[in-house]
Amino acid sequence: MLTVSLEQDFDEISSLNMKRLDDEYTLIRNAIRARYPERTFTYMLPYLELEKLVHDSDHADIMTSFRNSKQLGLIKPPVVFSEDAGDVILDVNSRFFTDDIPYGLVIAKWIAEQLGIDTPFIRQVIMWSDKLRREHWVNEHTLKLDLAYCIEHKYASGIPPSFGINDLDLILD
Repeated sequence: MLTVSLEQDFDEISSLNMKRLDDEYTLIRNAIRARYPERTFTYMLPYLELEKLVHDSDHADIMTSFRNSKQLGLIKPPVVFSEDAGDVILDVNSRFFTDDIPYGLVIAKWIAEQLGIDTPFIRQVIMWSDKLRREHWVNEHTLKLDLAYCIEHKYASGIPPSFGINDLDLILD
């Protein structure tokens, strides 16, 4: 089993990964704005800008945000103590895996696919989670969402097709 150290939480790798995710979210945000130029998406902001708006922060970078954010400080790392391992191990039943992946990244990937945008890092994180949790959000052959799996597990993710909505325009209305 994968072991992690609490001292390594919110490290440079975390910051880099968050930046990579935010960069792909920016591609999605930009494509949505281009598709709907007449609309204003006031709260569709990059990570640091949204944090500034919501938490009145002035963090210069993601790493500083991770280390000093009161909001992020309330979120516990997705680990549990394992007596067998004698260390902390990744908790694949934590909120990160049960909420952030299926109700965040999987939805973002669906939107990206509707817009024709490749999001390789979002896909990589979802596929990593798939292996750990024995799920199948992404088809390993097509590298696209496995819509049949998503719909079969209707309430385990938030993608619109699980609820009969197959058109991006309908979720942005």
